[in-house]
Amino acid sequence: LPPFTVAFLVVRWLSDFGTIGDVISVAAVGPLAFAVAVLVSRYTEPEFRTVLDRLIAWATRLFMRPK
Repeated sequence: LPPFTVAFLVVRWLSDFGTIGDVISVAAVGPLAFAVAVLVSRYTEPEFRTVLDRLIAWATRLFMRPK
């Protein structure tokens, strides 16, 4: 909850800057809040860690294939 509270407050603050603030919110704050949530969940929820580790291994095999 604290990371999302901080993200919400940053988005509210950036909305005062108009369109450019909204763009920054969507392009930077949203993905950063999502990444923090995934990292926190990975270390606090054992089941989530198992699923996430399998997903990371799959993505690594898919995108890091030798050419």
